[in-house]
Amino acid sequence: MTDASQTPPYQQSGTHRDDGLSRSGESGPSGAGTPPTAGAPAPGGVSDIEGFYFDGVHSRRHVVRITVDAASLSIHGETVSRTEPWSACQISERTRHGPRQIEFSDGARVAIPEPGAFNAAMAALGRSDSIAVRMQQSWRIALLSLAGCVLAVAAAYQWLLPWAAGVAADQMPRSVLVAVSDQVMETLDDYVLKPSALTADRQAKLRQRLADISQKLGPAELLFRDGGKFGANAFALPSGKIIVTDQLASMLNDEQIVGVLAHELGHVVYRHGMRAVLQKSVVALVAGWYFGDISSLLAGSAAAYANLHYSRDFEFEADAYGASLLRANGMSPTLLAGALEKLEASHVHRRAKPSEGTGEPKAEGKPDVSKPDASKPDASKPDTGKDNPDGEDNDYWSTHPGTAERIKRLLTREN
Repeated sequence: MTDASQTPPYQQSGTHRDDGLSRSGESGPSGAGTPPTAGAPAPGGVSDIEGFYFDGVHSRRHVVRITVDAASLSIHGETVSRTEPWSACQISERTRHGPRQIEFSDGARVAIPEPGAFNAAMAALGRSDSIAVRMQQSWRIALLSLAGCVLAVAAAYQWLLPWAAGVAADQMPRSVLVAVSDQVMETLDDYVLKPSALTADRQAKLRQRLADISQKLGPAELLFRDGGKFGANAFALPSGKIIVTDQLASMLNDEQIVGVLAHELGHVVYRHGMRAVLQKSVVALVAGWYFGDISSLLAGSAAAYANLHYSRDFEFEADAYGASLLRANGMSPTLLAGALEKLEASHVHRRAKPSEGTGEPKAEGKPDVSKPDASKPDASKPDTGKDNPDGEDNDYWSTHPGTAERIKRLLTREN
């Protein structure tokens, strides 16, 4: 038998060690036990288990017979005979069809290519597999585990991600909000928006109205643009910039626009835009939070804002804030409700306008299945706005959903 100090240790992944018994049955200075003769099983043992022995020094394998009993494991072959207590053995985990290996402290090991008899013997001796090993052999448990992982991912996306985005948005310094807003505004001006044709006098009046209601809220800036594909719309950037399109300004009177501005200030105060962008950009969220790196956030923020859709909860929260702000300034929440009603009527009119080139209204009843429904976007194509140059499907409702319920809540607040 080779001295353990002269042999390299043999390590096998996925093994466990049974330390329930003290080491015995080895020849040595203590004189504790002598290996039985080859082929003679220990009293009460189970024999006739074939395996291959490797001494941990040479690559040659030795055919051996294995005997197991309650206290020890013995191996016998033409050139090897040894007995080891279970505490000195490391036994690989059982798999459904794979071989098993037994390692010894001196680096030697035994491979059992057909472990059926060995598994049965171990079970008969009461050395059953751990619960983890038994679970690994069950396809039912494997399917349940897979279903659990799917549910965990879905729950994280539904609840954990919005929570994490809210925490990250609340902790972002103003310098980051300004950098993100400047990047978004630059991209929108380059590719989506056009210079405003609204008169300077009306722009000045509306800016003053915003200053009047936001003077206690910190910096807020009102910008005007031709909305292009956005149509009649208003949206707020994280830094406090609020953009109102010419199309919206031509549709609403100044009082109603103030109602819309109060709503958009709610988005700024609660950082809804930043939270929505972070929820869409999970990688940017992790990088910004863990590394303090906002480059990936800046890169994706413009695209995220161009296709931003606020959740119903964000809209309700911004409406509630806007209603309270209007009341604090001696105005009625019905200003915002009236603006929403006008925008909804315009939206319905856009969707029901006559088909292009025919001069006739769209037919009611069954849809013409021979042609694609233009009112339903093709999920296989990205929303670039090129198919809607007039902004038919990119107006206020594409970014601010849930109209009827919002109007109802605002009127309830007023009453």
